[in-house]
Amino acid sequence: MTFSLPLGNNSLPMRLVTALLLIIWMGPSALAAQHDNALSEKAFASPHGLMAIFGEDDRTPMVFKDGFWKKIGKLVLRDHFFETKSCTATLVGERLILTAAHCLIDPSTGLAYSGGIDFLANERNGKNLGSSGVDGYVFGNLESERGDWAIAILKEPLGQTLGYFDLANSLPGATLISVGYSADYQKGKYATIHAHCNIREKQNELIKHDCDTKVGNSGGPLLVIRTQISKQEPAGVYLTGVHSQGSEETYKNFDLEKANIAVSVEKIIPELIRLRNLTQ
Repeated sequence: MTFSLPLGNNSLPMRLVTALLLIIWMGPSALAAQHDNALSEKAFASPHGLMAIFGEDDRTPMVFKDGFWKKIGKLVLRDHFFETKSCTATLVGERLILTAAHCLIDPSTGLAYSGGIDFLANERNGKNLGSSGVDGYVFGNLESERGDWAIAILKEPLGQTLGYFDLANSLPGATLISVGYSADYQKGKYATIHAHCNIREKQNELIKHDCDTKVGNSGGPLLVIRTQISKQEPAGVYLTGVHSQGSEETYKNFDLEKANIAVSVEKIIPELIRLRNLTQ
């Protein structure tokens, strides 16, 4: 299936575009879920955090449990004192999840979290569609911003039943869907979505984007909806970036110097192919 949306002066309003994209990929039930989102917006806490909001906060709660949303989950990490922190991760194989490398590192030791790492698929207020511990992980180059990615190997093959994302490169200007377990929304009990944000610049395998994010979004996917390019690249929702970092403010307008930053998937794809061959 292929589709296109009008551009330029005839473009559809952002909320209508978002609704159409969700209906295309999830069915009419998305409309009811969007209504629930609108009722829940007051649950956001103070806007202060370690990642940036540009203009109006466009995030809405992720209440969906069907379609591609079930492939995104919460990553819960425990240190040797069993204190916890959380990030976001995404299924990219039957037993593989993709997240940010810094999420897996305990800052007090400089080593991976020793108290346990768990992935909770489609976590929503204590309920999820499946969970698994982690058997191991492969990091990017931790000394480089563009190396802030990691692929973790799950103990359970959650991707066999829930499915997983393929990866695809995207150019500046691409329209994105950002998902993450923002700590300022009900203490991270639900993920939040910012649909119809954009890649503003891409250089040296780093993406500067204007998707609204807060603490907890680290490791979350930047998704892109692509029309069919070829039989080998069908229409679908692809993962094109891994959210890494941002500034510490809420800004009235977008500023490229203060943009949120994600790692593009170019250098991740070969390692993902290798790990899929080993684990599937």
